[in-house]
Amino acid sequence: MRVLYYQSSKLDGEDFLYVDGKLDTNANSKGAKLQSDLLTKVVKNQRPPWVTRVDGYYIMSGNLTSKDEAGRTMGFLYCANKVGRKEFKQSLIDDLKSAGISHDARTEDVLNKYIDKGRNELLIIAILAAIILVAIFSILTTGTNSTL
Repeated sequence: MRVLYYQSSKLDGEDFLYVDGKLDTNANSKGAKLQSDLLTKVVKNQRPPWVTRVDGYYIMSGNLTSKDEAGRTMGFLYCANKVGRKEFKQSLIDDLKSAGISHDARTEDVLNKYIDKGRNELLIIAILAAIILVAIFSILTTGTNSTL
């Protein structure tokens, strides 16, 4: 499930909720409940943009390129499950595009750093696994040679 929530540009307007790329006007929908539940689990005092993972969902709070009637930067909250980091970014871009909005450069930077962090973690794990395998192989071959 993918959920995009963002504020209206009109000060007295209704906020927007998109679920799986479609506008959802039901305040009691599964998407609205998910968005509310996930918000209670993440730190609300963080200033956007930020991205994290909670209960199998990637969650991002960011800024839009749009401004509201008062000239303030508009914000959004996005969550998606069953995707990897790169897929999360692409689904965010696609869902923002389907809503006719886009995120700002600072949000893009935070998102890219988060994706790179995941790539770096995988690289470290792969290097450690290779070192362990070499050590095990070395121990096994050394042990075999000493018994001959």
